[in-house]
Amino acid sequence: MKSKVFSIGVTIIVIITTIVVFRFYLKGNSASLNWIKDLNYEENQVHDMSIGFLNPCPSIPVMIGDKKMKLEFDTGNAEGIFITTAIKGKVDYDITGKSTELNADGTYRGNGTSILLKSVDVFGEKYSNVKSSLTDWRMYGFFKINGTIGLEYFKNKIVTLDYKNKKIAISDKPIDYNKLQNDKYTLLPLESLNTCNDKDLLFFQGEVNGKKSTIYLDTGSNRSFINLEDNNKATTVEVKLGDKKYKFKNLKHDKIGFKYKFEYPLRLAINSDLLKNNHFVITIDKIQNNLIIYQN
Repeated sequence: MKSKVFSIGVTIIVIITTIVVFRFYLKGNSASLNWIKDLNYEENQVHDMSIGFLNPCPSIPVMIGDKKMKLEFDTGNAEGIFITTAIKGKVDYDITGKSTELNADGTYRGNGTSILLKSVDVFGEKYSNVKSSLTDWRMYGFFKINGTIGLEYFKNKIVTLDYKNKKIAISDKPIDYNKLQNDKYTLLPLESLNTCNDKDLLFFQGEVNGKKSTIYLDTGSNRSFINLEDNNKATTVEVKLGDKKYKFKNLKHDKIGFKYKFEYPLRLAINSDLLKNNHFVITIDKIQNNLIIYQN
């Protein structure tokens, strides 16, 4: 009898805990949205974005034909846009051939199908006859995704991602940096790549464990990592960005495969797990080629 009562009690506690955690998650644990005013966004330029309970990568609504689909906002997608078998048959497209899919660093990922999307609408910007690809969603990891969209569709735009409040804002009005005097913001000039295919990838300079380094940022990846070639095997890393210092824990070691010639070695990949867990707000300025960050 006591065992049965104990079992019922444990079950009730588990149920209550689950409800509390779920309500906390749905509430979003919202924080300040002062960046909207600081960066001079209008109310109609701020939109909701989705972040999964387990998958930290942000997703945004994209109209493909007459269907609204959630695609990951992926700064590591240098090609533009692709969809996966998760929405095969749910949107209209024409098959045009076969495709070879590559990782952001140019290494081979797998094979897919070349397709043509008749119309795409990204926050009111309309595109016709968009070249794309259809691939198996399992090619991209454990989490099922509909596809991703990259910075190719945000040319000459200012884009802000607020991971804690689950907001994305887009503007085509240049930032007046003279008015952005709040010391909570860190300005990081983006490295300019001379290759056509990879011009939208995000690289910038900082310090990693006291060493001047190049850092890569990829919102479409769910695990941040330190370059495998570094001798230091610690999973905690001290990073200096501008005048601010951060300590990031539980990073894995992996190979950062980009072969570009940077001024400093490429030592760190900052991805969506780290951005979400540390409540970062990032602004990608594709007009003046800067990255602006702060912690909410």
